[in-house]
Amino acid sequence: MSTEKDYLTIRLLKTTIKRLNDNAAHFKRRSGREIASEIIEQYLPLWERLEQEKTQEAEKRQNELLEYMYTRGQASAKDVEKVKADVQSRKSKKR
Repeated sequence: MSTEKDYLTIRLLKTTIKRLNDNAAHFKRRSGREIASEIIEQYLPLWERLEQEKTQEAEKRQNELLEYMYTRGQASAKDVEKVKADVQSRKSKKR
């Protein structure tokens, strides 16, 4: 992990900023910014994992639905392939 730092400007609700600053005073930290940085650094890996799991779960549900529709005759193999291609296209646009 690199220790090199850079700047990021984000807009937060005033109440959130007040909470960060109040917590900084309460927990004897230099500033609310220090706390915000720590929160992001510590919880970003968890957030990334949760987002990946949500994506995988959504893909699984979509595939199950497509399979169900196909087996019931509500969708042709061509329809299923079109939807799968659309899903792949959307995935590549997100990245």
